[in-house]
Amino acid sequence: MGVKVANKIIHSILMMLVFLGASSVFAAEWMPKDNLVEYYPSRDGVNVVLASESRNFSSCNGGRRFSIHKSHENYQVLADSLRMAFALKLPVKLVVINEEACAPRIDRAVVVHN
Repeated sequence: MGVKVANKIIHSILMMLVFLGASSVFAAEWMPKDNLVEYYPSRDGVNVVLASESRNFSSCNGGRRFSIHKSHENYQVLADSLRMAFALKLPVKLVVINEEACAPRIDRAVVVHN
């Protein structure tokens, strides 16, 4: 892995830590650690598909699809962090806005080191 790629990864991880520190302080339930199997753009932002079902949140892709909406205050950091996790096959933990939808919105995320 080149130095530029390593620096970008480190920068993304540091930005994710900043994002987590700046996120809202309400009591949130973190979803269990899971892997991303798809990451793709949509009209409204980015969609991700998890490896495991979460039917109590999502109604699409067998209960595995979630979204990051462009209106999220930390959209770029959140989208970049999940893209990095997808590319490096690192597990993630998500907090999803409690709404029943095809692709409920992700509010917070953390990339978990194996």
